[in-house]
Amino acid sequence: MANHHLRNRLLSLKAKGLLSLMLSLPEDWDYTTKGLAHICKDGVDSICSTAKELEEHGYIIRHRIRNEKGQMTTVHDRQLDRDRLDGIVELLVDTVCSARQTIRVSGDDFSAEVVKSQLLKLDSEHIRLCLIVWRTIPPMSAISRNICLRRF
Repeated sequence: MANHHLRNRLLSLKAKGLLSLMLSLPEDWDYTTKGLAHICKDGVDSICSTAKELEEHGYIIRHRIRNEKGQMTTVHDRQLDRDRLDGIVELLVDTVCSARQTIRVSGDDFSAEVVKSQLLKLDSEHIRLCLIVWRTIPPMSAISRNICLRRF
């Protein structure tokens, strides 16, 4: 389990615990509020407010769907924006596999070997941080770029 959320001072201890629990469960677990409350001491209302905190900080995505009885229920998705993540992975693979001698980054040309070396140092926590930052600050802004590069 990644531990970035455990070091995030903006999250309550309760939110850190719920996310840790969610990350430890199998993919096919019942991630509804009731499903999570079933294995916790806290009730549905407590789980719901904690899930809202995690959603506000970009750690989970919640979807409202109808269950088999036609009732509305909320499913908590542990995954961040899957399409954006797939795009990042595709870009990383294309760049690392490029046969070019130089690669242009933010308008400047760099040695392909230097760029590839830096990209191969990225880990999931760095990408997660950038995804979280990009939810509140546009990806192309100078502030967003500086926050994401700070870890790079």
